[in-house]
Amino acid sequence: MPATHPTTTNTTHLHQARRKGTSDFGEPECRWSNENLAIYLAPDSKRRGLEETYLRKEKFPTFTPTTVAGYPAVRTHLNDRLKSCHIAVGVADDQELLISFSHHSDGRNPEYEDPCGFAEKVGKMVLDNLPPAR
Repeated sequence: MPATHPTTTNTTHLHQARRKGTSDFGEPECRWSNENLAIYLAPDSKRRGLEETYLRKEKFPTFTPTTVAGYPAVRTHLNDRLKSCHIAVGVADDQELLISFSHHSDGRNPEYEDPCGFAEKVGKMVLDNLPPAR
């Protein structure tokens, strides 16, 4: 899939009114939403990267290791009833990217029926658009 602007995917146009704020970790966060979905992205470079997620494994309702764009990741907070999923992606030993996806309506896009799969797709688009480490 070709790289796209963060406010669009090949299937959905999100409102340009996205909110930028500060995450619980004191770092920039981005939120996009429309009547169909909500996406949240936040880096965490203040703690121990993906190790932090593994150390708190018992606190999550679901915990499934996976990969996103070749990076180790964990699916947490999968809620099939609400069509939502959270993913922590280990992008460095001491950094992770947190991704959350929620689907608000039925029948708009079959991709949304797998909330973790769609969150991983968003994560891959983000990671594919980052410049190489220096």
